[in-house]
Amino acid sequence: MARPAHPHDMETIVMIMKVLKSAVAALAIGTAGAAEAKETVVGISPFGTAEEKLAEVKEVASHLLETLKPGETGWVVDAHSQALVAATTVSTEPKKSGTMQARMRADPKFFADLKRFADAARAAEGDHHPGQIDFPAFVRTIGTSFPAETERDLILFRVSPLTHDPREPGLSMAGGAVPDDAHIAAARATSVYGSADEAGLLQNYTVHWSTDGMGWSVSDRHAHFVQRFYALSVAKRGGMLATFSPDPQAALRNAKAGISAPIGSYTLKSDDAPTMILYGAAESATQTSAEMATQSIYARALSTRAPVHAELTDARDVEIAIRWQCDCDFDLAVRPADGETISYRNLETAFGRLFKDFTSSEDLDLGWETVSLPAVDLSTTTVAMNLFRGQPGAVVELRIAIGGETWGQRFTVTGNADGGDGFAATMRKGRPANAAWIVVDPKSLMEGV
Repeated sequence: MARPAHPHDMETIVMIMKVLKSAVAALAIGTAGAAEAKETVVGISPFGTAEEKLAEVKEVASHLLETLKPGETGWVVDAHSQALVAATTVSTEPKKSGTMQARMRADPKFFADLKRFADAARAAEGDHHPGQIDFPAFVRTIGTSFPAETERDLILFRVSPLTHDPREPGLSMAGGAVPDDAHIAAARATSVYGSADEAGLLQNYTVHWSTDGMGWSVSDRHAHFVQRFYALSVAKRGGMLATFSPDPQAALRNAKAGISAPIGSYTLKSDDAPTMILYGAAESATQTSAEMATQSIYARALSTRAPVHAELTDARDVEIAIRWQCDCDFDLAVRPADGETISYRNLETAFGRLFKDFTSSEDLDLGWETVSLPAVDLSTTTVAMNLFRGQPGAVVELRIAIGGETWGQRFTVTGNADGGDGFAATMRKGRPANAAWIVVDPKSLMEGV
């Protein structure tokens, strides 16, 4: 049995009605734009101030009550915890649905529930950022708890596109990291972003997504690939991403207008191993010397000087990079003597990070791999390259730089690609587990022996 409205709930209703009155006074529901109305699910984030959240739920409430037809339902979901925040079904009785004010008066519980959500706003600090949600868990909740038998809108309102779980830092989208296509194509057991076993989860859904500005993005290129990632992720689950905008009102405006066309034309590429690609990292990782900041490691002339021992044991501003020209895929793995291995499996450690060198690569979706280390003992560092995919005889070039001065050499893989199977044994023992691996001693490479 529904509980009676509390006096504070009634105050909330009156307050919201006053806020909306200037925009909707005497508005008759069912005028222009009603033909495009659909049942709607709205995802919002709990992270922000109570004032910010109250403003958000007012906008959401206005949109739902203005656009829903009699008999249709709108749901508001916490897209981080997956909890249902509030729901409203427009009455089929004309006196309760003919105007915005009538609809507001007919469902006091809807507004009371929204107000409670706003009052419980969570601070965006520590492991949480403003507008944060859990996109993988959210779409699974939508697909299982709110399946759409007919066309329906899914609105993500003022939410950040950066998924971050402190329990899995290697899969975080914070700091410019974007899951590659292999993550999208994978099964959930392989990647939290996987959609292989979720076909049809968003069937009949048109997704309208608005962020609150561009503060989440590290570069224009990063923003492009985040949009591409979500467009493909939604499409693989049977839905359509029609809006992805930094304008907070765009999602509501486009949904109301009935916009239902893909935001872009993207093709899912068949990558081999799920990798988090760091966009914008090349610029931030190379600011420590003028040469490194202005010139790619692949564009530099190679040094013929043999570094002294102290330069190796206390190497600063180090880059280790690989590139290749064949129809194949190489992976780079770097393990300092007292640290974890840096690779596509673990992009960042206390010693450094791996990123894709889009400045040099001819393939913006794959990129050549570079590990940046602010300080490391190169004399005890293991550097390994793996032919993940391709034919025997594939050639890979390795370059190592200290403060911009660069050494390099090409290597030929004699064995068959192993799909990374020898990774653990190679990095643990410091020698190739099979002929798909090459392990290089940095000291020997830089001394030319």
